Amino acid sequence: MRVSRNDRSGTLRQLRKRADGSIVVDAHLTRVGVLEYPDLPRMPDGAVRAEYRPPEEVFAPAHLESIALASVTDRHPTTPDGLLDIDTGKTFSSGVVGEAVERDGDHVRASLRVYDPALIMKMQAGQRDVSEGYTCDTDESPGVTPDGIPYHAIQRNIVTNHVAIVDRGKVLAAGSIASIQARFRQGAVVRLRVAGDESAPAAAAAF
Repeated sequence: MRVSRNDRSGTLRQLRKRADGSIVVDAHLTRVGVLEYPDLPRMPDGAVRAEYRPPEEVFAPAHLESIALASVTDRHPTTPDGLLDIDTGKTFSSGVVGEAVERDGDHVRASLRVYDPALIMKMQAGQRDVSEGYTCDTDESPGVTPDGIPYHAIQRNIVTNHVAIVDRGKVLAAGSIASIQARFRQGAVVRLRVAGDESAPAAAAAF
């Protein structure tokens, strides 16, 4: 099934101002891991839906190619489907992703150029999280990641539509695998984090 998703799994680095006033910034845009979707219908057992983004999908050449030159937006666009097309791109685009998109550990790294003065001011004031807006196919095959984190489905054939700069998006939270598994079974709202990610806070409230 083809679906659209918005996931916060990236952060901006240091902002660099160009002579023309635009901003260039290196960023982690997305990553491998399990994400929960409390805004989607609950699973039959009441659990929050969790989807796995495996390395072979996140770092697939087609996905990385779709990120290159994607529009950068101030938060996610308010289009009916939350995505941009040739008719809405001019209205919502505030910048562009660079052409060099590459793997950096469990993350995808690229540079962004932002030329919208309003968004630049927000970034300088602290709006610094990155949220990928994309479409993917959901493989409804539940399982457990190599790190022991359970999930309900796998995201496949990911295609980036835009990259949003947001105040706060989906946060992956820390916690032991045992406690995450217990909460998962109980249907609790949990933010799952791949081991070793120090960019997420130690605890995260529901958003």
